[in-house]
Amino acid sequence: SMDSSGPFVSTKPSSALTETIVLQGKMKANFEMTSNTASNDIVEKDYKIDAERVEIYTAKGASLQHPVSILEPAKFSIFYYQKIGEVHLTDLKFVTLTPIDLTISMQNAALASALATSISDSFSTNKETSEDEAERHSISAREARRIARLDSELDRVEDIDGPMTPSEHSTDVSVHAGQQIEQMRKLTRLKMTSPEVILTLTNDFQGLDEALFKVIAMNWVFGG
Repeated sequence: SMDSSGPFVSTKPSSALTETIVLQGKMKANFEMTSNTASNDIVEKDYKIDAERVEIYTAKGASLQHPVSILEPAKFSIFYYQKIGEVHLTDLKFVTLTPIDLTISMQNAALASALATSISDSFSTNKETSEDEAERHSISAREARRIARLDSELDRVEDIDGPMTPSEHSTDVSVHAGQQIEQMRKLTRLKMTSPEVILTLTNDFQGLDEALFKVIAMNWVFGG
């Protein structure tokens, strides 16, 4: 990169700068989890996020030039509660204290899709690398178990037609436990409350800048 105040100035147009999506604002989060000391399983989760003057916009270059708003500054709260018991309860609430003004363009949608794909691919690559390394390190242990099985092959042949082995019994118990888990009731509740919601979709491809449609909802309550 070059400083524009020096003798050399970049001649690249601003449209050639890298475009990114910026999330900016103030947030306060509170996370609480309750676990069962006997099984060490998490049985209850309670999350809360309070956000103030949160905005989303696109900009170009490291200095964030030419910002274009996607979400106007907003104040909202998000509540997430989950309890695992006889009934698997999940409760999600989204409450806004200011109007939500969201403008989505076709280029913004394409940019968000590209960012999501890039992040997903990076995690997939790291996961595959970790699995390959684990497989290479477990070869010696696998070979050792194979030798042990070969050494005890003659002793196990006599027990093939015998009664159920402990391993088979444990497998049968796990199958019944899995069926009980599948029969667990699940209850999911979603709710959104906002004084005003404005959604605008624009087409900015091929040099165009026109609104395709706009949706306005006043005193909106969704869910139950």
